[in-house]
Amino acid sequence: MKRVTKARWLTLVLALTMVMAACSSTDPDTEGSTTTTASAGDETTTTGGSSPDTTAPAPAPEGRTVLNVVTPTDLVAMNPFPETAGNRAVVHMAMYLPLIMVDEKGAIFSKVLESWDVSPDATTITLKVNDGIEWSDGVAVSSADVAFSLPLHLDSRISTRAKRLGGVAGVQAYTDGDADSISGIVTPDASTVVITLALPDAAWLPNWASLTRLNSMWPAHILGDVPAEDIPTHPFFETFPVVNSAYKFVQYVPDQFVELAANENYSLGTPGFESVFFKIVTDSEARLAQLQTGELQYTDQVAAADIERLQAIGGIQVDSATGLNPNIIGFNDQSPAFADIRVKQALVFAVDREGLCQAVFLSACSVSDVNVRLVGDQVAWAVPTVAEGMIAYDYDPDRARQLLADAGWDSDTTVNLWLMAEAAPDTIHQAIAIMQQQWAEVGVNVVQTNVDVPTLLDNLGREQLNTDVHMFWNAGAVFTLDPSSVQPYNLCSTNYPNGPNLTQYCDEATDALWAEARLSSEQSVRAPIYKEIFLAENKDPNNLHIAVLDNSVAYDSRLKGVLVQGDHWQTYWNIEDWYWEE
Repeated sequence: MKRVTKARWLTLVLALTMVMAACSSTDPDTEGSTTTTASAGDETTTTGGSSPDTTAPAPAPEGRTVLNVVTPTDLVAMNPFPETAGNRAVVHMAMYLPLIMVDEKGAIFSKVLESWDVSPDATTITLKVNDGIEWSDGVAVSSADVAFSLPLHLDSRISTRAKRLGGVAGVQAYTDGDADSISGIVTPDASTVVITLALPDAAWLPNWASLTRLNSMWPAHILGDVPAEDIPTHPFFETFPVVNSAYKFVQYVPDQFVELAANENYSLGTPGFESVFFKIVTDSEARLAQLQTGELQYTDQVAAADIERLQAIGGIQVDSATGLNPNIIGFNDQSPAFADIRVKQALVFAVDREGLCQAVFLSACSVSDVNVRLVGDQVAWAVPTVAEGMIAYDYDPDRARQLLADAGWDSDTTVNLWLMAEAAPDTIHQAIAIMQQQWAEVGVNVVQTNVDVPTLLDNLGREQLNTDVHMFWNAGAVFTLDPSSVQPYNLCSTNYPNGPNLTQYCDEATDALWAEARLSSEQSVRAPIYKEIFLAENKDPNNLHIAVLDNSVAYDSRLKGVLVQGDHWQTYWNIEDWYWEE
């Protein structure tokens, strides 16, 4: 991370102080209220409202038979297939072992698979299923379950995330209705799955593993005869009667909790708890308070400002991992306001991202000086340096003003920034408030509108795009195993709702380069192609990359087995191994 001068540091601290003072001003009748989500079209306000009742049964007085953990947003439902189902996956992972995932060290890992081998020409992946894993009804987990589950994630009729993976031979014929199965997925025996790709793709396996939370496996012996189009509405996904991990579903109480119970037939050991409650606590202070009172035993996404005081409390353990989830401001690439790429460049130059990292996130973060989405040393080989032509987006308000002047920017233009307010932590609210000030200083008036996730996605996914949604905050996906994991967020063909490209960015030349780079398994061949792609996207940014925040978690020190990942979406990736020790 680059050094921030003392003057810039003080400027950001003063700005942050003013923002916090404004945010903490409350009416006596709304003391303790939290920021709630306003309806679409409302400008940002802090509104009163009582916190939801998140009371779950207390643990047994002797020993710990109940584990209370947190999810910071309501799940809305439990179905795993809609685009908005990502936050439900943390619960699904406690009930269903992912087919393949990434462990706390960033390595590919699986409890379901004994091995995964890629052919030298990168066209065939062979999976071997571990013996001895059973569903909770006693039926053995087999290759049939893998061969049934994978098509559900590949089928664009079912999953809006299908194009993040794709590439398997026969998928198109299957989704077009011209075939009853995907020809590229076969099961020679009960423990073997052979996946054949339509084209060589050295990145297919790591990209699949990076989608850990979307890799849940479902029982073929129960759902295998259900037509694909009926899967998303099948009653199975209301009660989850059969599981293969440590916990089984009991109930979901909206705005309060999801209750799980120990799977007494868990084949990989004895669950550490009789019950697990995923408590829905949207307010960060409430989460920390419940941790201190013992109502919670674990919470993640702890702000850097809270770490020191938590460490001073006896019996609370705080662990951190280098972050992997980028926080971004997406630019609506179809908006006329951004027709000139110099406007987007100016918006990036106008923000002191390094200063925000220090003043708001207290240096528990990292910033991409060239403003690209990739994070981690594992993919650095694919990103060109400034010496190779990349623009270094250092804080430079004078350059931002000049770019806007050259683009003929009208300072009377209002730029709308949509914020998923309930999902955004307090630090993001603070950072965006400071960013609004910095944009205003270069002549760009940015007005924030609070919306919920479905409203944002609905407006971005309309056939006639709502071009009044100029920018939006987003965070999440991890890109540490292979550079091509960024691809679905940049392709013309994956513009939402056809895929995860929410910015609607489209460049046919880079689309062709993405396809070319994945054909070779040789890094020396792929690297120059990826560098050409990132040079183009660096020049024409479709996102402003604010920062990648470290993932800090806090928990009762008697809770054992916790392994912290940099990806906060994976916070419960090994919850089946957690246990209590007095």
